[in-house]
Formats: sequence, structure tokens, C-alpha cells
Amino acid sequence: MQHSTAGDATTPVTSCTVTLTGNYPAANAYTVRLGDLQRSAIRILTTASRAAWFQQPAQSRKVRGISVGSYTKGFKDLDPTVASAKSRADQPRRKH
Repeated sequence: MQHSTAGDATTPVTSCTVTLTGNYPAANAYTVRLGDLQRSAIRILTTASRAAWFQQPAQSRKVRGISVGSYTKGFKDLDPTVASAKSRADQPRRKH
């Protein structure tokens, strides 16, 4: 990301670059279909467009229709990925 004041992350974002890298088996053994590549690009750009830093350049260029809210509030009824429970902690037993 490039900010309006270089080195100051508190200033508005003026431009950004998205780079996707990956490790795949030998080129001849793994072929990516065009549709899969396009779908991946769409998902990456959709996720990026929901980030707050994406809205700043749009506002500075007076682009209408881009409104970014909380990323997590965009999802409903998600199953929790982590469960926790509280219990009493006991002192470790000494070995005699």
C-alpha cells in the first residue's frame, strides 16, 4: 500500500498492489484452467474491495458506490472455529 505521506500509515491510502504467489507441482503436471484462475482472481479482488484501505482511494477520487463496513459483520450464522470452557485450576500434585 502506498500512503499519501510515505512511511506514515495513518495518512490515506493512495494506491495498492495485490500479489498472489503459490507453490505448485511441476508446471507440466498441474494445469490451471482459465475458469479456476478467473474465479480465484474474483475472490481475491472481492475480499480486497471489502477492506477499509480500499475505500480511501475511491473517496479521494470521488468514486461513488463504494462503502466499506465491518468485514466480519458481512457474514451471518458462522460456526465458531474455536470452543473454550472455563474450569477450576488445581495445584499440580507432588511426586513423593
